[in-house]
Amino acid sequence: MYKKTISKRLRLPIALLVTIAIVIISYASYITYAANQRTISTLSEISHQNQTIFSLELGRDAKIIENAASYIEKLGYASFDDILTFLKHSQIDDQQHLLGIITPDGKLTDINGVEIDLSQFPNTKEALSSKETKFFCDSVSYTHLTLPTKLEV
Repeated sequence: MYKKTISKRLRLPIALLVTIAIVIISYASYITYAANQRTISTLSEISHQNQTIFSLELGRDAKIIENAASYIEKLGYASFDDILTFLKHSQIDDQQHLLGIITPDGKLTDINGVEIDLSQFPNTKEALSSKETKFFCDSVSYTHLTLPTKLEV
């Protein structure tokens, strides 16, 4: 009889503890889900902002390059070395991109004299034959982001 009394007395507290545990687990699950959704939303917003900033900077850089090409044409530089010298002096100290010249055969020579063959990249011919300045990069490692513009010398 004593065992039945204990077991009857424990039923209510055990049921209450199980109910509380289910509520706590459900609440923790909801909090985790809400935190994950908030994180995804925040990361998506950051990604969108970075994309917008990158697009604006790319447009600004394209305009700078177009203006530099126009200025080089007006100055009448005709030699490859003169143009590289002009670009080297135009380089800003904290500028993170490197200026150079791409010849029609797809060879890039930067202001430090480093030569890179861009002819094997699929976008090179399209970018070089385009009437407008547009960027391209190699589709394998994305190490070269190039903004070619026409320069008539």
